[in-house]
Amino acid sequence: MVTYVEALSLTLKKDGKEIPACEHQAATPCARPKAPSPAAPSPSSTTVTADVIAIDQKTHMVTLRGPKQEVDLYVADPAQLKLIKVGDQIEAEYTQALAVTVEPAKK
Repeated sequence: MVTYVEALSLTLKKDGKEIPACEHQAATPCARPKAPSPAAPSPSSTTVTADVIAIDQKTHMVTLRGPKQEVDLYVADPAQLKLIKVGDQIEAEYTQALAVTVEPAKK
C-alpha cells in the first residue's frame, strides 16, 4: 500500500525584513534498522519567504513576490485578510511525504 500526503503551512511575518528566498530539503532514504522491508524516502519540504506587494480586499487576493516569481494567493477568511498589509512577509512551507507498506503476498 502506498500513501501520499501534501501539506502547506503559511506564517505571517509582520514588517518582514528577510530577503525573499527559497530553500529545498530533499527526501532521504530511511528505514528501521534490520527491517525486512525496503527503505522509503523521508518527507521533502520547500520553504519560501515572499514579500506581500498587493492586497485586493474585494477579491480576497494577496500578491506575493518571492525570489523567482509573483503569486496571487486567495485568502478565504476575511478576518485573516485584515491582518495582512503590504510590506509584511509570508513564509510558506510545502511538505510532501510518501509512506510504503510491504505485506506478504496472499496465497
